[in-house]
Amino acid sequence: MPPPTPSSASPPRGSLPPVRCSPNLRQWRRRLPRPRRRLCRRRATLSVVLNALRINPGRRWKGPWRWFDESMLDCCEHLDKVRSHGITFGKVACLVHCAGADVRRSAGQVTVDDLRRHLVRCASSLDYHLIVSYHRKLGDWIPICTELAISDQPK
Repeated sequence: MPPPTPSSASPPRGSLPPVRCSPNLRQWRRRLPRPRRRLCRRRATLSVVLNALRINPGRRWKGPWRWFDESMLDCCEHLDKVRSHGITFGKVACLVHCAGADVRRSAGQVTVDDLRRHLVRCASSLDYHLIVSYHRKLGDWIPICTELAISDQPK
């Protein structure tokens, strides 16, 4: 069998494309427990990002630690209502603002190139983070902490 041509060959083992990753966000994603209820995941995602940004919640979490958890995010919507009905993207932006972070909302207004630029910026910085909302029946929200530099353009 002839050797593969360069265009059809896979990259040599161990030579993956460069990966950018926000180390601060990865650390926080590992520390906080995964919420049991689907409707609480949005606030949990937000608490992970606020902790990665090193924002002081102004009150203690446990012992001397001042870390956010989802129970502290209650300034824009009562926690019982969030538990029963969920929370909108606009309310999440309100929570971010109340917690002391800057937020840029871009729902439905972002091109693919804009998204790529934001991914690179957020994955290579400690000061910028990206929360993505995607629909899976009720919708899930995730913080993006890694960007794998593989071209998604057709050849």
